[in-house]
Amino acid sequence: MKHSSWIPPAAALIVAAAWLGSQHHSISTLEKESELLQEHIEKARSSLALADPSPAGPAAAAKTNKDKEPLDWKKIAAQMRDMQQSGGMGDMRAMIRMQQRLQSMTKEELIAALDNIATLDLTDEERLLLEQMLLGPLAQKDPEGALTKYIDRMGEGHGTMGWVLANAMSEWATKDPVAAAAWFDQQIAAGKFDSKTLDGKSRTRAQFEGALIDVLLETDPEAAGRRLAMLPADERGDVLNSYSLHPLKEESQMAFAKMVRSQLSEKEQHSALAQQAARLVGEDYSKATAFLERIEATSSERSACVEQVAQTRIQTLSFNQKITAKDLDAMREW
Repeated sequence: MKHSSWIPPAAALIVAAAWLGSQHHSISTLEKESELLQEHIEKARSSLALADPSPAGPAAAAKTNKDKEPLDWKKIAAQMRDMQQSGGMGDMRAMIRMQQRLQSMTKEELIAALDNIATLDLTDEERLLLEQMLLGPLAQKDPEGALTKYIDRMGEGHGTMGWVLANAMSEWATKDPVAAAAWFDQQIAAGKFDSKTLDGKSRTRAQFEGALIDVLLETDPEAAGRRLAMLPADERGDVLNSYSLHPLKEESQMAFAKMVRSQLSEKEQHSALAQQAARLVGEDYSKATAFLERIEATSSERSACVEQVAQTRIQTLSFNQKITAKDLDAMREW
């Protein structure tokens, strides 16, 4: 379920969603927007590479020097706020360049920048947006450090900080699943993930559990199943749907289906499988079809998956373009 290339755009996704006013949305809405924004970011990245080839000679030196200039975080925060208030995506090229600059920074530089931002005269909203933007690349380089430094703030930003830190958990679990799981269990025992809601559920814990199971499913499916089984039955569906934005790898699909069928209610089984089928749809429906065949989907599972795939496909198309009769005919044929 995890792709090493996914985390770099994560910071951009969070910022882009924030520019769309995501702090006023639920975290699930942010996740749906992020899936759609991923395609736009990749297109912008390709466009930037074609339109802005690497310069040579003095121009290259000037660009290199500019890239090393100290970042004006107050100015960046103001730009982000203005773009957010305008209700648009803003300058996608500038966002991609900023992402590339952050990716080139060392762990020490990122930590120093976060410490600097903490001292600036910013609004809480501006500071949070900047921190989330920096935490993505820091999570790649030092996931344990990012989690340790910000674990007490995971409830901020209407849940978006928890989503960022869940990505750090995923990065750490990929590198050292045993250490990551041990640290996570220590935090649970210390009450860090205790629920503050009336239903007794902790969305942040669900995100972290989902991130860990997400990695284990590829490396140790039995451990993933044991991890899920330790949770209350009414929370397992939330965990499987709370984190992953990327599709299952082919070799993990049957293991996921078996885990879902053995541990979730029938309704939750349909939902979990349908969401995975929907994530596999690109320009056509072939990968979703292959998924249904690979997991040997029942007729009721197929119905649920088809409904979710159709809904997601329409949503994606309407975000990118005007829906045509050809699009609808292709869906009906499938």
